[in-house]
Amino acid sequence: MAMQPFFFYGVLMDRELLALVIGRATDGLGIEVATVHDFIQRRALNESFPILVSHPGGRAEGVLVTDLTAADVDRLKFYEASDYEGSDYALAALPVECRGEFLAAQIFMPTAHIAADEMVWDFDTWAAVDRPLFMATVQERMSRYGRISAAENNALWPQMKAEVERRFYASRGDA
Repeated sequence: MAMQPFFFYGVLMDRELLALVIGRATDGLGIEVATVHDFIQRRALNESFPILVSHPGGRAEGVLVTDLTAADVDRLKFYEASDYEGSDYALAALPVECRGEFLAAQIFMPTAHIAADEMVWDFDTWAAVDRPLFMATVQERMSRYGRISAAENNALWPQMKAEVERRFYASRGDA
């Protein structure tokens, strides 16, 4: 049985970052431009990544990814800190427009535990400004996969992020 496609609207549109999260190359995946309607991307409060916010008439651009394995999805759930009580994200099925047709896709939707900033999120701006530090943070986050739970990993996020930032800026001489 084939996995339902996933729609990614933020940093997971970056193929190198997606590969880091799923732990393998993305070459065998189907990745196509897609849109979810009546939502927009807003920057998560105090973060560089986006969340989807309901916005009638809005359009959130992203990618529809097919051919993910059960192991890929498990790693995605760990990364997104979903699937536990009090998680930041929950999987939801929403219609996504791809190639002029609407398909059901799984989307990591923010829960009440994560808030939006007023700033609209833009992939190109993120890639130009925040990507290098974010990649280092994701590498640290995913290094714990299989060793601790997603809930435990998420609880470590503030200190993990601060430590990665300290090392990142020190390595550049910005400390």
